[in-house]
Amino acid sequence: RRCFERAKLCQFAYAPRSGRPWSAMQAILAYHTTPPDAHHLTPTLLAHPAAHTLFVTFVRREGRRRLSNLDELVAACERWSPAEGTGARLRVACVAVSFRSGLVASAPAIRRTDVLVGPHGAEMVNAFGMHAGASVLEVMPVHRRVYPCDKFKHDFAMEPRALHHYTAQSRNASYATSTTRPHAGTYNSDLYLPPAVLE
Repeated sequence: RRCFERAKLCQFAYAPRSGRPWSAMQAILAYHTTPPDAHHLTPTLLAHPAAHTLFVTFVRREGRRRLSNLDELVAACERWSPAEGTGARLRVACVAVSFRSGLVASAPAIRRTDVLVGPHGAEMVNAFGMHAGASVLEVMPVHRRVYPCDKFKHDFAMEPRALHHYTAQSRNASYATSTTRPHAGTYNSDLYLPPAVLE
């Protein structure tokens, strides 16, 4: 806590060329989620997903840049199964989660997530708390004239073996669903993600 009270963030637009954001987040979560009497132990930083269950978490944003068909996506996710002939015996568990309760409170949900799906925004930083080998599907805004939307793509690539990052993007304005100001026709519009793209 003392470290963060002294920390200052400068030059927000600056993106370092190298770093270990995933490893840093793993260490922070390990420290804050380990019982106080066990801090002398070496923390286990990697979560291991339950065998034969794929945990898919959708980001439930509030205010702006939401997935407008979130319930449809969760339902489609729950119906998904691997293609026949792959030999995979896999169940899928899908849930929509709001991360407003904070990083430490959200840690259990983050650590068990194998696939995180969400619109571009600050909540995507939670992906750094996921276990090694997990995947992130970032749904990009339709209108991208000003904001540097490749920020998370760059950050996730700093440790290439940690997380798999994918983007879903479209130039078709019909996928921006907000119809009232201030978000209609802007970068902050809610987004429609076709279930077929999710699959």
